[in-house]
Amino acid sequence: MEVADVLLFLLAIAGGALPVGAFAAWRYHVNKVRELQRQLDVADAPEARAADLERIVESLAQQVDQLASGQEFLTRLIAKREQQELPRVEAPKAITPH
Repeated sequence: MEVADVLLFLLAIAGGALPVGAFAAWRYHVNKVRELQRQLDVADAPEARAADLERIVESLAQQVDQLASGQEFLTRLIAKREQQELPRVEAPKAITPH
């Protein structure tokens, strides 16, 4: 084996390892930046959560008011129908095939 062959072999190994190492370092730092960003988001989270919770509670209150209005309407409607005498209709006799 000549010295040139050994140097070419070492250069090929170093040339292949350098991009792999650079990629691994890049991925490590990308993950680290994401983790730090999540930590910053968590620090701001109480105010955002409080605002979201307030918005949700207001929306829920509006929906409960709408349900209460609907319930009052149905109660009035049932009370009016109870006051009116509706004609009784006999149910037809069911004929079932044998």
